[in-house]
Amino acid sequence: MTLAAQITEGAPAAGAAGLLAPLGRAMLGSLFLISGVSKIGGYAATQGYMEAMGVPGALLPAVIALEVLAPVA
Repeated sequence: MTLAAQITEGAPAAGAAGLLAPLGRAMLGSLFLISGVSKIGGYAATQGYMEAMGVPGALLPAVIALEVLAPVA
């Protein structure tokens, strides 16, 4: 396959290499999901830590929503 064909059509996935990108995305997404779920379990502690670091605790629901919903997208 020529370079021009690879650019327009995309390079063919070679064996296991074609599985690495989706597997990596799933593993990275699971880190965010686990972190978001743990924030739900320790809501008061997480909110207190955020406020101690100068971040408004009212942002915690948005942080949880982002960490739980982003891996699904």
